[in-house]
Amino acid sequence: MSTMDRAGGSPAAAESTASEATIVGRIAAGDPTALGELYDRVAARIYFLARDVCGDAAVAEDITHDVFLDLWRLAGRFDPESTGAVAWLLTAAHRRALEVAAPGAPAPPRHGT
Repeated sequence: MSTMDRAGGSPAAAESTASEATIVGRIAAGDPTALGELYDRVAARIYFLARDVCGDAAVAEDITHDVFLDLWRLAGRFDPESTGAVAWLLTAAHRRALEVAAPGAPAPPRHGT
């Protein structure tokens, strides 16, 4: 699947997907400003997805934090040929939120407390 297909077919969406993949590459190279750039672009989407799935704003904040922490640690594993950067992050957030929302799931550790 091409970048154009993943991005919904529009040139602007394809350019955004490509630039987000480039940003993840910069993160993999250790560029902390790149992490901030991608955070500014997509953190709200990740937070709202997590909150919608798990139903808890504080837990959604923790999930968002964890997703970006994992991105910092695992950016070198990102394969732009297999998925878009935002889809990769949203999938990670969705999985974590589902784990938290599962009946009997232990509460995730709280950050900053």
